[in-house]
Amino acid sequence: MAPRNRDGAMISTLSVASVGLSASLLALGFALHDLWAGTAAVLAAGALWMLAQWRAQPWASPAGLVAQAAAAAVAMLLGVGGGWPVLALVAALVAWDLDQFSQRMRAAGRVEDAPGQERRHIRRLLIVAGLGGLLALAALSFQVRLSFGLALLLAVVMMLCLSLVIGYMRRAGD
Repeated sequence: MAPRNRDGAMISTLSVASVGLSASLLALGFALHDLWAGTAAVLAAGALWMLAQWRAQPWASPAGLVAQAAAAAVAMLLGVGGGWPVLALVAALVAWDLDQFSQRMRAAGRVEDAPGQERRHIRRLLIVAGLGGLLALAALSFQVRLSFGLALLLAVVMMLCLSLVIGYMRRAGD
């Protein structure tokens, strides 16, 4: 396939940059702990993901997200701290979301005020990613013991709140 055209260039550029940021952060975490095989694997996977996105392969973002999530999980299991895996995963989620948005915009054909819709999507995504990253890093710095019942209750409350926020954002976008 040919590289993407100018339509959605901002989204495509940010998506590829997010892949690069995700791979770099995770590779840095591995490198700081002298885990060179992990560093090389993450950089290679990131390069493949960026190439596949540049060539507009529809499987690139789901496969790349799964690879980055697996690498982040391995990093956490190996004790790579400092929040590198968490921040890398947030960047990977941003890349995945931007690529999915770009695919939906291309599938829609002609879209009214496409640059405006892209800017609004990016603004919302950056807010969510920023808050999510900060909350994830804050969660890593606290250690709280919860019973299973309380953890389950908190998970249900969080899912309800998330569904309310998503509903609000959908209504605001209409």
